Amino acid sequence: MRDGDYCIFRANPGGTRQNKLVLAQQSSIADPDTGGSYTVKKYTSKKNYAPDGIWQHEEIILKPLNPAYSSIVIPNAKTTSSW
Repeated sequence: MRDGDYCIFRANPGGTRQNKLVLAQQSSIADPDTGGSYTVKKYTSKKNYAPDGIWQHEEIILKPLNPAYSSIVIPNAKTTSSW
């Protein structure tokens, strides 16, 4: 994918999002790099697992493919959080 490319995304495709490209929206703040409320980033997360197998996000990182932009780090994220 390159800057300016058109992208098509599925809403809630199921399964893991780890290392997949995601379209993220945050309507209450603007992306510091572009001023927009949408961004396409590579999704990665770190999880903490409890002894009973239940997990919780330690953090979610939305990484840009273009090195001119910054990653968005969401510490202590809920599973339904957006950036």
